[in-house]
Formats: sequence, structure tokens, C-alpha cells
Amino acid sequence: ERSTDETADITQILFALKQEGRENDIVVLDGYHFQTLHQQTLKDHGFAVVAIDDLHAWPHVANAIINHAPGIMPQAYTVAEGTRLLLGLDYVLLRSEFMDASRIERSIQAPTSFLISMGAADEHNCSLFFARLLIKNYPDAVVHILVSSLNPHFAELTAFIAQHTTRAVIHHNLGTEPLVGLLLQTDVVICPASTISLETCAAGCTLITGFTAPNQLGILSGLEQTRSAFSLGSFQLLKEEQALARIDAWLKHPQARQEQLLNQRRLIDGWSGLRLSCVFMELVRNVSVRHATMADAQ
Repeated sequence: ERSTDETADITQILFALKQEGRENDIVVLDGYHFQTLHQQTLKDHGFAVVAIDDLHAWPHVANAIINHAPGIMPQAYTVAEGTRLLLGLDYVLLRSEFMDASRIERSIQAPTSFLISMGAADEHNCSLFFARLLIKNYPDAVVHILVSSLNPHFAELTAFIAQHTTRAVIHHNLGTEPLVGLLLQTDVVICPASTISLETCAAGCTLITGFTAPNQLGILSGLEQTRSAFSLGSFQLLKEEQALARIDAWLKHPQARQEQLLNQRRLIDGWSGLRLSCVFMELVRNVSVRHATMADAQ
């Protein structure tokens, strides 16, 4: 049964599509409230539907599902006949600047530059937790901290940074190109297993990760399985002494960090955009794609 809110939301979407859309357009749904009813209604109105979903908690009738979590299996999804599953880092959703960065050669260095990125909100103030830990215990390192205007602890964080201006730098609402440049100059990144962790893999930084929300567990599992990151588990449950011991032990093994870098380079090959383009072409133009054979030579 349709709820009032869901019905109103679908009605708004259809109204907007009638104003701006065209026949055979593809509608991409990215949000946890876009579930089965949204997909089916849009298809009933003649649109192709692509859903971005990392929770796999409801049935899908979309034409295609995208989940770039490494290691995700098709069995995780309940889908209608004909729904295409575009799973894993072959379909990673990263901006072109990060794809370019994935082709730049990197080498492992002694950690003198750290980057902390805890997402837009950082409800539990993990940024300050890690900033204090790193500044206290790595006296020769510079600590960069990414924050957004949504961070509820911004004042507390900036006050701490003001006490350590030669050791810490705060970056507010950093754009794509400056972020890529910063990552390429960074030795170690500490971040949850969200999109920033995949951007870190593309840039080839030593990655120390974990989770702050359930929707990060898929990417975290894949990064652990492929040995592309070192996991601290739940960031909220960490104690300073425990976190320091585990981080320090990892950073003192350059061979393990080098192996991690090689695994990251295997994960992201820079061609996901082309693969996604081919699928979108099939959906909108009703064409198929296959490898050429000698029978096509003439």
C-alpha cells in the first residue's frame, strides 16, 4: 500500500520528468527512500531506471542496479527478471580526476603527511579523536583534516587546530581538483569505508579505515578481503591507546603497505566510466555490446 509521502514524492518526480524529460530517458535513483514502488512506477511511465543501492534490503525491478562495493555478490539482491547487476569496482563511481590519479605511479614513504576525512556530518567527532592521536604521537608529521559546513563540531575542531597551526591544517569544503592534489601528496589516509576510501585507493595512499554507519560495511568487507586497506572496525568504539597501537604497528611495516598499494592498483583500473556508458547505451538505444571476432572483419 502506498504511503502518502511516497505517493507525493513519486508524483513530484513524474511532474518534473514531464517538464524536462524525453521519451526513453534513463532515470537514476540514488537515495534510500527510492525503493521498489518508485522503480516500478517510473518503468510503468516508460522510463528506464538505474538504481544506486548498497543496502540490498528491498526487491528491485529497475533495469540496472549499481553497487561499487568490492566483493559484493549477486546473491545479495532480489531482482526482477532482466535486471542487470553492475557490481564491484569494475563499475566504481568516481570522478574523472580520481580515475586519472589511479594511473599515477606511487611509492611507499615514511608517514610524514596524514589526511583525516570523516564525512560531512561526523556526528561522533572522530576527526578530533584522530587529530589528537596523530599530533600527539607523530611529532614529525603534518595532519590534514577535511571538514564540511555540516560538521556539528566545527568550532571545537578549529579551536584545536588553532593550537597546532604548524602541525595541522583544516580544509573546508575542498573541491575535487584540490582534493586529488592533496591525496597525491599524502602518505596515510584515515577515513570510513565510504566513497572517500575508494578515492584514496585510486590515489594510492596507505589506507586505514573502519566504519561509522551500517551502509559502509559492504565497502569495508571488500577492502578487507582484497587487502586494500587496514581496518580499525567501528570508529565510535575505539579507545586512544588501542587505536594508536594498531595504527603504529601497521605503519611500521612498509612491505605490508607496499602490498596494499599494489592491491589498490589492481582494484581500480580507470575504465569503469566506459563500462557504465556501454550499459546506458544499451538501455536507451536498445543495442548490445560484445567483443569483436574475426567474423566481423569484413
